[in-house]
Amino acid sequence: MAHLLEHLMFKGSTHFPDPDREFSTRGFHNNGSTSYDRTNYFSTFQASDDNLTWALRREADAMTNSFIARKDLDSEMTVVRNEYEKGESDPVGRRVQEIAIGHVRLAFVWQDDDRRPQRHRKTSASKTSRRFIPRLLPAR
Repeated sequence: MAHLLEHLMFKGSTHFPDPDREFSTRGFHNNGSTSYDRTNYFSTFQASDDNLTWALRREADAMTNSFIARKDLDSEMTVVRNEYEKGESDPVGRRVQEIAIGHVRLAFVWQDDDRRPQRHRKTSASKTSRRFIPRLLPAR
């Protein structure tokens, strides 16, 4: 879902209905990426107060007022699905995904947060995660 929403952020918003045209006119390069634990957006442009102000206004508007039209959902869902399947057919990409998932699990499984009641603390990790613990944690 996050990857689909990433794509929809570039389809226009209330105050910026045609961002591709505006990006091109200003010489901007925009993109985004979605991973297991975050989505980020970036813009590359000629440094000026006007461009920075415009970029921040556009990002803020896209995050709060993006158009989410059925036609865009349908077309972008196909794009997102194709990107996912492309990664699934790449053995190196799949291994990187497995490792990344293991690291994300570690971030959540191995938290030592004393504010949570004991019954809510997780004390075991998946087999994949356990293989990486000796490499990631310093010896005590």
